[in-house]
Amino acid sequence: MLIPLTHEHTTARRWPIATTAIIVACFACFVATLVSQQGSKDVLETRLRTAAEYWQVHPYLQVQPPLDQLAARGMLRRARDAEAPPPDPEDLAAQQKYLDDRCADAETLLDSLPARRFGVIPAAGVGHNAYALLTSQFMHGGWLHIIFNMWFLWLCGCNLEDRWGRGVFTAFYLTAGIASGLVHIASAPHSTVAVIGASGSIAGAMGAFLVCYARTRIRFLYILFIRPRTFMAPAYVMLPLWGALELASGLLGGASDGVAHWAHVGGFFYGVAFALVLKKTGIDAQLDEEVERAVSTLQDPRIMRAAELTTAGRPADALAILEAVGSERPSDIDARLEMLRAAKAAKDGKREAAAYGSLVRLYLEQQAFDTAYDLFAEAQPLGLDAAVQADVRVRLADHFLAEAKGQRAWALYDSVTRNGLVDAVAVRAALAQAKLARSGGRLEERLRLLDAVLESPFSSPQIDDAARAELAAMDG
Repeated sequence: MLIPLTHEHTTARRWPIATTAIIVACFACFVATLVSQQGSKDVLETRLRTAAEYWQVHPYLQVQPPLDQLAARGMLRRARDAEAPPPDPEDLAAQQKYLDDRCADAETLLDSLPARRFGVIPAAGVGHNAYALLTSQFMHGGWLHIIFNMWFLWLCGCNLEDRWGRGVFTAFYLTAGIASGLVHIASAPHSTVAVIGASGSIAGAMGAFLVCYARTRIRFLYILFIRPRTFMAPAYVMLPLWGALELASGLLGGASDGVAHWAHVGGFFYGVAFALVLKKTGIDAQLDEEVERAVSTLQDPRIMRAAELTTAGRPADALAILEAVGSERPSDIDARLEMLRAAKAAKDGKREAAAYGSLVRLYLEQQAFDTAYDLFAEAQPLGLDAAVQADVRVRLADHFLAEAKGQRAWALYDSVTRNGLVDAVAVRAALAQAKLARSGGRLEERLRLLDAVLESPFSSPQIDDAARAELAAMDG
């Protein structure tokens, strides 16, 4: 089983209110469902058991819903020593009525459960499904069901909402759920099984994410020999693969495994089609621009005033304003970006360096690794990279090392170690750089770095042991 953990586009211009509201609504409905049906399932089980046991010893009787579904699925077995049909028609009629009454009791209670009242039931007809196509999207069958669904929604929904806006995204999400439900009904029109969950809507979000962020790399978790491992793969590989597997499962077994595969397929292809139409018509770009304008109007007016001053050739006045904003809102990227622009215009090297240092750190914290590196690479030839804290550079290098981007990792580690191993951070960077040198065939550089680690007064016993292990591997 693969579980998506995160992806490269985890930042947004504003808080995803619509996505958050959907998640809160789903959890609220789930908790309300648990409370409302507390005890009902035990009573239902008792009624079903009573009817089943009676039928098992009277197998000549006609079994009624919902017992007939259990019998059809092989979940009930008749007793071997079941008595023969009674010769007296009155006894037969009385026994049949008793079984019918027990089945009716179970059916009545079953129909009162939230999943049956609000879930999609293809055989229930238009009257029921007209509202169930919507309400079923907020119902879930268990904790794992809702947790995984909401996590997948968060990974896809935040970006789509940030791209299309809250209103369009909400409409898309709900219609994707309706489309997936209609495909499920078409695939099993006579089914009396209630289908609940946001999976169809989320499959739609996955399809739209594929179109809008095809090259985005997603980090997955998997378990191999009891050890958790992760890997990165692009959306254009993993999402079509998931869609193909769902399609194959639908063609081979339908919902026989308890999963509404055709609902997933319907939602996924609806999402792909929806996003493609928006892209081809230019609506996608228009919606993105509208969100950008909305965000700009919410921006601190002081930042906008500072931008105007910089453009007007008054960067010193702009910097005075931005210093105040920065002290109040140290994590505001917009303020730091404008400060960088103003500092460049004012030829204020000190503030320019400070802006680079803050921006690299902030983008790293938001996991915008490529942007953080681009800013570092921009600052380096200007001699301003020293403003980027050493631990920030090492953390960024560790990310690129894990992503097999050795050139970027080397440049970052080297910027920390080139002036000597002056602290524990530099020692750790040197050890990581030595391991990178081994994979790159730089044996002399590797030996130099390991010797420096072992000689440094800032090393630790654990680091020294790791360095000696590297040396031993070299000797071997």
